[in-house]
Amino acid sequence: MTGRQPVRVVTLPDPLHSGPSRSSPWQSLARARTAPILAGLATLFALWLRLFRLENPGYWGDELMTREYAHEPWSRLFGDLALVDVHPPFYYVLQHAWLAFGESRFAMRSLSAALGAACIPLVFLLGRRLVDDRAGVVSAFMVAIAPLHLIASREIRQYSLLAFFALLAILGFSHLLPVRDEAEIGSSELDRRAAWLAMWSEPSAPSIPTIRRSSCPRWRAVQCWCSGPPAG
Repeated sequence: MTGRQPVRVVTLPDPLHSGPSRSSPWQSLARARTAPILAGLATLFALWLRLFRLENPGYWGDELMTREYAHEPWSRLFGDLALVDVHPPFYYVLQHAWLAFGESRFAMRSLSAALGAACIPLVFLLGRRLVDDRAGVVSAFMVAIAPLHLIASREIRQYSLLAFFALLAILGFSHLLPVRDEAEIGSSELDRRAAWLAMWSEPSAPSIPTIRRSSCPRWRAVQCWCSGPPAG
């Protein structure tokens, strides 16, 4: 009876991962420096897209209403207008202060454009925190050219403001998730404050799970404030 011959296992190199498994410190440092630069370029590109021919087309219905509210005095923004409009007054307050830059269509829409472009660094930070630098850069460029986000950032409405605070709240909430680097920023206090500001910007803010989790009791307080004193 012949004995069994030993089986030799030959491992072929993976063509997709043929390089070294670990990168040198210089390569890691180069990636760490390149990713924020690319995110900055994505932010500038997003700002250019949102400002390009911002004065066209003319105002539409909701924009006209926002424009009228922005010209109201501070006392009315926090007074009887809150009983007329379902939206919380925070965006109207910002737009009222933004009148210092002018009252043309370009000047008034530039607030939403700036807020929309400010979302890009938050997307980059969130992608880098949850995945890696490459995911953060790719996500930043994807949001920069996202049609819906681009349209919302070119209107005198509070949608880009909601997106900004929602991303800020999610970034603050992400510290509770298992990530590759626990030293990165993220705190429950940031989560709560951003959620609170988001609710003062748009009534649909609690539909975002992170915001609803953070400030559901506060949202009921905002609803009670906007509904005015009880009848009778």
